Amino acid sequence: MKRVLVLLLFCGLAAWCPAAESAAPKPASPPASTAARPATPPAQVITGAHHQWDFLTIGFWFDVPRSTSYMDTYGLKVGAPFCSGRGMVKGLETAVFCGATDHINGMQACILAAKSEQVDGMQFSIVNYATSISGLQLGVVNLAAKKSFQIGIVNYIEDAPIPFLPICNFKF
Repeated sequence: MKRVLVLLLFCGLAAWCPAAESAAPKPASPPASTAARPATPPAQVITGAHHQWDFLTIGFWFDVPRSTSYMDTYGLKVGAPFCSGRGMVKGLETAVFCGATDHINGMQACILAAKSEQVDGMQFSIVNYATSISGLQLGVVNLAAKKSFQIGIVNYIEDAPIPFLPICNFKF
């Protein structure tokens, strides 16, 4: 019972923190001074939601909570039951039904389906789809557009010399 309560508390904090950051008021900018200032180039600041990251991201549906659609994850991204996003996962993405983050650097392991644009590592699911994978697809049905190494019952790589092969298929 204690483990369940701690897990629920942790999940609630993980969902509440990104929402609290976006609701925080922005400080007012100081009034412009008429005094001459030295001509220095403005400092470059990296802005945009794509550069936000977290070590644990939990998704409940495609882009729910909204932060899962743009936040990078350096650690673990969990879909209960789905997760997706345009950001990057460096680590492990796992989901009960479907994991669909665009860029994976590590492992994408889901029960039903794993979908990604670019994978540097491994996809493990019943159905795997990636545009380009530098690594391994392991599942019953494996689909890739450009390159992959696949082990499964149905293996299809669109750009391969022999696109369809059972058991094992590859294009580097």
